[in-house]
Amino acid sequence: MAAASALPLRASAFNPSSPSTGLCSSSFQLNAALGHPSSSPSPRVSQQQEIPAPRPDRARFENPKSPWRRPDRVSSIPMDLQPILEALDAVRPGDDLDDALAGRVENLGPDKAGRVMQCMDKPELVLLFFDWARSRVGHNVFSCNCALDMLCRLNRRQEALALFRNAMARICMPNKFTYGILIRGFSSAGDLDIAIQLLEEMKSNGFEGNAVVHTTLMKGLCDAGRVVEALEHFRAMAKDCAPDVMTYTALVHALCKAGKFDEAQGMLREMIARGCAPDTVTFSTLIDGLCKFGSEEQAFRVLEDVIQRGMGNSDAAFETIIQRLCNKYNSVELASKVLGVVIAKGFTPTVLMFNLVINGFCKAKDLDSAYKLLEVMIEKGCVPNVFTFTILITGLCKANRVGEAQQLLEKMVTGGCSPNVVTYSTVINGLCKQGQVDDAYELFQLMERRNCPPNVVTHNILIDGLCKAKRIEEARQLYHRMRETGCAPDIITYNSLIDGLCKSFQVDEAFQLFQTIPESGVSAANAVTYSTLFHGYAALGRMADACRIFSMLVDKGFSPDLATYTSLILEYCKTSRAVEVVELVEEMASKGFPPRVNTLSAVLGGLFEGNHTERAIQLFDSMAARGCTDDALIYNLVVEGMARASKHNKALAVLEQVIDKRDRKFNPSSSAVDALVESLCQVGRTDDAKQLLHKMSERGFAAAVSSYNGLLSGLSRLQRWDEATQVFEAMVSAGPAPEISTVNVVISWLCSAAKVDDAYELVQRMSKLGCCPDIETCNTLIGGYCKSGRADLARKLLEEMTEAGLEPNDTTHDLLEC
Repeated sequence: MAAASALPLRASAFNPSSPSTGLCSSSFQLNAALGHPSSSPSPRVSQQQEIPAPRPDRARFENPKSPWRRPDRVSSIPMDLQPILEALDAVRPGDDLDDALAGRVENLGPDKAGRVMQCMDKPELVLLFFDWARSRVGHNVFSCNCALDMLCRLNRRQEALALFRNAMARICMPNKFTYGILIRGFSSAGDLDIAIQLLEEMKSNGFEGNAVVHTTLMKGLCDAGRVVEALEHFRAMAKDCAPDVMTYTALVHALCKAGKFDEAQGMLREMIARGCAPDTVTFSTLIDGLCKFGSEEQAFRVLEDVIQRGMGNSDAAFETIIQRLCNKYNSVELASKVLGVVIAKGFTPTVLMFNLVINGFCKAKDLDSAYKLLEVMIEKGCVPNVFTFTILITGLCKANRVGEAQQLLEKMVTGGCSPNVVTYSTVINGLCKQGQVDDAYELFQLMERRNCPPNVVTHNILIDGLCKAKRIEEARQLYHRMRETGCAPDIITYNSLIDGLCKSFQVDEAFQLFQTIPESGVSAANAVTYSTLFHGYAALGRMADACRIFSMLVDKGFSPDLATYTSLILEYCKTSRAVEVVELVEEMASKGFPPRVNTLSAVLGGLFEGNHTERAIQLFDSMAARGCTDDALIYNLVVEGMARASKHNKALAVLEQVIDKRDRKFNPSSSAVDALVESLCQVGRTDDAKQLLHKMSERGFAAAVSSYNGLLSGLSRLQRWDEATQVFEAMVSAGPAPEISTVNVVISWLCSAAKVDDAYELVQRMSKLGCCPDIETCNTLIGGYCKSGRADLARKLLEEMTEAGLEPNDTTHDLLEC
């Protein structure tokens, strides 16, 4: 293994990219698969990458985006085929191919016709060209196979099968590649019964299936959940050929997916015993399955066993496994164990292996473990690179340990490792977030002196930090200096400055800067730019200017954000612009910004107060249909607003909807119920009011005393004394003692009905429940006794009243004198 060699990484705060598939689409591979007798392999293009790509045949099998699974043209069209393909691209239904191809098909034979069909991406054109070539130049098995292959790749398998059964049968005998193409096409699409029939037919015609054909069919069975059949087929395929690494990998994947981890590990052992060496994909498949469906401990045991056996011991294998553990499963502990085994077995881990695990620890906010691993890295002679330090510095800054990040940066420099622009920018960003803008500016100047020119991101970080610190003039100076040094600002630069100016109430200066954006080379202002200016004007109360910016935002095709909509809506509410506010709320919701509760309540409240009841109801219904009214505040506000506008039926329906939810968070408010009960009683609908309170009690919602007072008053006005008595008694039995105001209502109509003794008895009973009489209670009883000619009882009551600490008032004396 290479000692301490760093594989190239991206110039960022370390975000290792996933290994690329590295497909090869050379004509050699296609021709070989289609049974072409000649063609030599094209040299593979060398690409520098972190982890070697899988073999092309493996990629073709594994990668769902490979040319075998996607109707794309091959990446490079041979020069001799381009004139023909250009002519065919221009063909429209009804065109004559002889005319279209005139002068372009010299030296066209069956092989060349097959190569032409390899490059097509339209099934209709494949069939049209196949029929045309059949009568002009004829076909051989290679050209027929090309047509079948393209039809299968383009999801026209039944037409491929029909061509095989009919046209090809009259042209030439199929070969093993013919059957392989069809079996692969139907297996990949899940048409497994047809694929199995074709395999049996292939054998009966004397062709032996190879590992690729069998593996494709088994993978199809596994994908369909028919794992048992796939295993049976695996045992039977030994009669034709030996399984290869792809076969075993497909079965390992299927067994892991089915949760059969012991069988998957057994398959791996069998694979090794038969001399078929597992590759990185096999290990990754098993590890993926164990991590996703099993346990990390099992995964580690498998990896340890693999390393013990010396299988897959390569930089690429270890890097792939560690990368998947860290990035895909966030299992840095397991990745750390694997790295430990690699070291224990005497291998020298690469910088990338260490970087991956250190990055995993930093993501997990375990900086102590990251530091310890850095020490191990140095002890093992693996020199940390700029990405190692940047990972740690990023982790420290995210943990608000910016001082340590600065120290590590300096140690990095003294140790001979030059920080890059990302390293410096990370520390500058951390300093700005902590309000240490002076230190950030000093580091910014230091990186320039160290020949590390700040880029646009670095400038943006510092400009934003200065703006947040209210140091707008310095931010503007840095912006001008940035342009002078040839570092072109981007829209983030402008947005930071505009935001800083707006928050410093320099909105006109912000607008002037905004107007310079087109001439600065920046493509255009974005939604953030317009929203920032909008809020800047709105904060100053300059709503005419804010509305102008809003219109510009919409005209440019941007969608306002929630805050922008809310600000404009609330401003419209203040100016009683009912039509505009409803339209804005509807537009806001239609664009995926459901109004917040406080916004919608402000709008609905404003509409009800402005007597726009119908618009309020329409808006409520519309928002309810969108699921934007799921809050007690909204329901209560609407019920109260409709009640006061005498929309009784609608108010009742909404309130009953709330009650039927039986959810305590939708507890009806006393003001909403009071308003509805009072409004119903005013128009003589006391039965509806009584039924409402009864239903609330049944659903576990206790109505307020004030609601019962409203109902009792309504029944009293209608002189429905018996019902009033029943309601009062139900109220007393349902909850705590009523308030004296409610008792006074009952006392009043009892006395009016010459039932003074009943009234007095009621007062005594309520006193025992803790509801003590007040001066109004006593005056009502005294008036009742006096009217019934029992002045002695009235005077006696006065004495009791005085002893209880109630002072008579003028009304008391007037009643006694009558």
